[in-house]
Amino acid sequence: MGDPLAERAMHLLRLGSGYYPGDDREKLPDPDRFLVYRVSDTEHVIMDREDRRDPEVTILTSSLLNPRFCLEGWYSKHMGQLRGFTPQEIRKLRGRPPGPAMGVPLGQRVTELLQNNGPYEKDLVSYTHPERFECLRLHDGSYEVRDYAKAFRTPIPFHLLLKEMFNVVRWFKSTLTRAYGKLRDAIAANAPEYDILRLL
Repeated sequence: MGDPLAERAMHLLRLGSGYYPGDDREKLPDPDRFLVYRVSDTEHVIMDREDRRDPEVTILTSSLLNPRFCLEGWYSKHMGQLRGFTPQEIRKLRGRPPGPAMGVPLGQRVTELLQNNGPYEKDLVSYTHPERFECLRLHDGSYEVRDYAKAFRTPIPFHLLLKEMFNVVRWFKSTLTRAYGKLRDAIAANAPEYDILRLL
């Protein structure tokens, strides 16, 4: 899985580079200015090479999990305060509206990995639809994988999505195999009923 939250955070922060309070707008933005990484189950660190601090700036992982969270706007306000600017100065120095929100990077990563690592059990060789899989974030914050080729859906444990070493493709293949096994057992258990119906 890696850390899609950190990768998305770095991308969004780079979009705002040069526009944070105190930034030199005449300077060409450094594409490697930001480094974001997880330090615990609840926090990520934001390392800014143009404003190193001890300790480094931290942000709650729960914020990065919020699809509507605007990281660029949060960082602008936070760094403006650390650099001694007033709220009025921070708003004035922004010079442009905040960038995109976090979105659902965990779901997007799962979708990409499943889409690019088939085939799966009992797949049709000819099935290569580019939008076969989707990993949705549901209203309660849980996640669900949908395989439209098989009309199959299954919840995916949220805590696994936060593990960088989690192999989502292997997990899905195992889940699919178990689902086929349960279906086969259900059909076998009901076989006598089908035989009786055929005799009627």
